[in-house]
Amino acid sequence: YAKANPGKLNYSSGGIGNFSHLGVELFTQATGTKMVHVPFTGVGPGTQALIAGDVQVMFNNVATALQGIEAGQLRGLGIGETQRLKDLPDLPAIAETVPGYEMAAWTGIIGPAGLPQPVIDRLAKAMADLLDDPEVVGLFGKQHMVAIRKGPAAFTQHIKEDLVKWNKVIDSAGIKLAQ
Repeated sequence: YAKANPGKLNYSSGGIGNFSHLGVELFTQATGTKMVHVPFTGVGPGTQALIAGDVQVMFNNVATALQGIEAGQLRGLGIGETQRLKDLPDLPAIAETVPGYEMAAWTGIIGPAGLPQPVIDRLAKAMADLLDDPEVVGLFGKQHMVAIRKGPAAFTQHIKEDLVKWNKVIDSAGIKLAQ
């Protein structure tokens, strides 16, 4: 529909540059579609606008969106992970129809430049131990989050690649932060 009707769909976001904004921009750039951005001051108001029918599309985290889906207020169309979530097997990954699409939020531990290697190694081991804890894995699962273990070097590389990816999206979309 978006491809056949450029500019006729409005999408809400939690604000300019928010993950909910960038996720849709990545999608429109990957699909050659055009939608109108309607920024809100947070994903809560953006979600309410979607439920009210003021906008037609929103990119949101699974845990938040699932509440509206289960209540029959929203319809899940796809997830930003590269694969379907095992606890939501009927919700396709966007990458199934838009090859290479990935907009999965991540969290990690970072420290100041020059952090001594023994401290880095100790933190990396503590994180690995944490991700081996079944209780922690269960808590992630309840939030529909996937725990991915990356060592310090791989995580640093991931951050660098994400900066390149998102800078390209931001530049291509002409996104400027409001002052």
